[in-house]
Formats: sequence, C-alpha cells, structure tokens
Amino acid sequence: MQEQNLRLVGVVLGPTSVGIFQGKNGFFVLPVGRNFPESEVLLKTLTAREALLVLGSESLTLELVSP
Repeated sequence: MQEQNLRLVGVVLGPTSVGIFQGKNGFFVLPVGRNFPESEVLLKTLTAREALLVLGSESLTLELVSP
C-alpha cells in the first residue's frame, strides 16, 4: 500500500463521506467503502483527521496532510 505514495489531502464528511487523495498519478476522490482505482485496497473508515485503508489482513492509517 505504501508504494503508491498516497497522501490524504482532504476530507468531506457527510452521509457519504469522501477522502481526497494524492497519488503518483494525480488527485482522486474516493467514498468510504470503495476500493482505490485499479486496486483491492479499501477505504474502510474516514474521520476529520485520518483515513483507514485495508488490504486483506493489512491496514494502514493515513493522516491528513497539513497545507
């Protein structure tokens, strides 16, 4: 998961919360409960400060990047 150089750069919380991520191929928006593009990595949970990513039995917490 770390080899994608993912950064959590924004969060929109609501009925369908979404994370705004920056990866090596640019920016993308992903709702909670969906897999990352071309990946089996799941955005499991999202708070105002962090995102929990899950791949099988592995997990990774990304903290929101401050501008």
